[in-house]
Amino acid sequence: MVHLLDYALFPVLNYVIIGIYMNALFGIPSWISVIVSIVIVTSINLLGIKTLSFVNNALVIFMFIAVIYFVASAAGAISEGVGMGSFTSLPFYNPDTFDFGLILTGTSIACFSFMGFDAMTTLGEEVKEPQKTLPKAPVFVCLIMGAVFIVQAYFAQSVFPDYTQFTSNDEAFLDAAGAAGGNMLVMFISIAMIAGSIANAIDTAAGVSRIMYGMGRDEMLPKKIFAYIHPKTRVPVYSSVLLAIMAVIVIIVLNVGLGDVVTMINFGALVAFMFVNLSVIAHFFVKGKQRGAGGAVKYLIFPAIGLITCTVLFLSLSTMAKTVGFIWIAIGIVVLAISTKGFKKTPAELEL
Repeated sequence: MVHLLDYALFPVLNYVIIGIYMNALFGIPSWISVIVSIVIVTSINLLGIKTLSFVNNALVIFMFIAVIYFVASAAGAISEGVGMGSFTSLPFYNPDTFDFGLILTGTSIACFSFMGFDAMTTLGEEVKEPQKTLPKAPVFVCLIMGAVFIVQAYFAQSVFPDYTQFTSNDEAFLDAAGAAGGNMLVMFISIAMIAGSIANAIDTAAGVSRIMYGMGRDEMLPKKIFAYIHPKTRVPVYSSVLLAIMAVIVIIVLNVGLGDVVTMINFGALVAFMFVNLSVIAHFFVKGKQRGAGGAVKYLIFPAIGLITCTVLFLSLSTMAKTVGFIWIAIGIVVLAISTKGFKKTPAELEL
């Protein structure tokens, strides 16, 4: 249940980003862009998985073109003396500005960039031969996109090294784009960010709606609502609409900003990852008694390092993120109590 929090907030995150860039690019009030994007994303999801896949593939190709455009422009600008004026290792480590506390804060924020890789498994019921495909897909995508993120960040830092001069923290990458390629690149990157956010919102909304469908089908959530799928499109209609309503409430009514959404997403993910590492230790090292040299490394040392890392990052989260997260956990406990008739039944397991 706790991991469902970050999945459900992924579409919200993308709607906020769309609002930011539409406002910066065209001066359109953020709330208008948010409402329009929610309607577009929900409509595409309701049309079915084939339409969703076609639209998403087109948007992803466009985003990769934008990345190549930025890297090429930044490399040219650096070679001409812009920013650092040369290709150095300072973007990775600068002893004059290094601050370990900021590293932890930045890491907790960056965590959400790597959470979509396990979220792709939420579409398991739409995949052919998921037993073969799903275990490999997140690993390959994580490696590829990790490399893309590193390259983008390196060139952005190289071409615009003074972070104190950002026009806005939420639009910092546009300053780097402006230094690399001027207004034309800023416009192109802004459009790509909007396209990418729409693509990501489409994917995550589709995945979460199907998780909610599975939870409804397996009676972890009210079956009449969440287990319903449209007879023609095979889409969990009610779950998709509920996600849209949730996004409107969080963004428009509660007026939650980008930083708050990111930290709230991290709450659900980090708590889930902490328990995953604990489960590995409990299942293999403690219960399974795999305590030889190899077992100690795989089932105690590595998961312990993961647990400690996630705990440190968890403690660095904002007060709002922790408050919302613990309220969500309380709601989950109530739902669990109802579904198990006061904890008298064994909780249902989600079968994808």
